[in-house]
Amino acid sequence: MVSVEKKTLPPDAYAIRLQLGRSVGTGTYEITRIGTRREINRYAVTYQTAAAGDLDPEEWRKGISAAIVECGETELLERIVEDCRRRCSWFKTDEELIEYAMSCLANRAYKYWDGFQDKYLCEEVADGKIDNPG
Repeated sequence: MVSVEKKTLPPDAYAIRLQLGRSVGTGTYEITRIGTRREINRYAVTYQTAAAGDLDPEEWRKGISAAIVECGETELLERIVEDCRRRCSWFKTDEELIEYAMSCLANRAYKYWDGFQDKYLCEEVADGKIDNPG
């Protein structure tokens, strides 16, 4: 049997384009007080990403974490987390803060922040293929 190596997508592929929340059936049913049967629903969140497809939040976190490690951007993520920790006081837990930082990294929003423009340019800017937006 031939082993196929699964390649991890780059962090850009996990950029969230749309976050959907909706009611999803659980597959179990209940009998109402008037005797009719109805399905029990739960609230589910789905992230529509640029290239990775539709993912639930846990799949998204696992995928982007693997992509960040594989591409060697853990130091950049740590800098983004520290910057968000200073500036974004509305996050109640570290999980929320890290998820927000991973989203900023995937969308490359940090390029337009003070302190990040000169140190982390994309490869096209460094090679002179496109102009520096900052």
